[in-house]
Amino acid sequence: MKGLILKDIYCVKFQITLAMLIMLVPYTLSCFALYDSESMGIQPQFIIMGLFCIANYLCISLFSSFVLNTMDADLKSGWSRIVQTFPVSRSAIIMAKFTATCIIIGILTAYSLTFNIIGLILTPLPAEPMITIPLCMGILQACLLFPVFPLAMKFGTKVSNVLYIAAEIIMMIAVVVVLTTALDCKNTESMLRLVFYAGAPVLAAISGTVSVLCGKRILRAAAE
Repeated sequence: MKGLILKDIYCVKFQITLAMLIMLVPYTLSCFALYDSESMGIQPQFIIMGLFCIANYLCISLFSSFVLNTMDADLKSGWSRIVQTFPVSRSAIIMAKFTATCIIIGILTAYSLTFNIIGLILTPLPAEPMITIPLCMGILQACLLFPVFPLAMKFGTKVSNVLYIAAEIIMMIAVVVVLTTALDCKNTESMLRLVFYAGAPVLAAISGTVSVLCGKRILRAAAE
């Protein structure tokens, strides 16, 4: 299974590395950004945090979607059929894809978290959201990417990519609704902690479990 994981990581290694180099620009600007609150009429920490949130989203959510290219390459090259002839279980084939996805998301999340911590050192920003935002983004991105693989196996990458984009938009709308609702509540912090600290990991676990089971069933049907 290790070879299958490395294959997917090497497939997007150049894209991920290039993306991380590109993200040095917005992260550096966010870390050293200085604003005149009197002239702008907005507290500078909110603006700087907004820059970090945008950079976190681009780095974690946008660039982790490069892993979808591995499925497209597998289908076009015929690898998805060839690998089923190897002495590797269907569980290993599916778990390798999901493990590679988790590793890529983990790398991008750690990269974003590193710059967020640097931002905490250089700017007077609240620590909790700066640390939890990239972590929650990574977990939510896993929720979206996991179902894409069995969908691609069943319907092809074009359909799965369209569904992924639609799911990404729906997820963004859902997050905005949750934040808006939480701000209107008396216990805003408690509600946000409940949703993102408990809800997001549970959602990721459900998404991963269902996706793995569906992927195994699809591979079994294809072999028959």
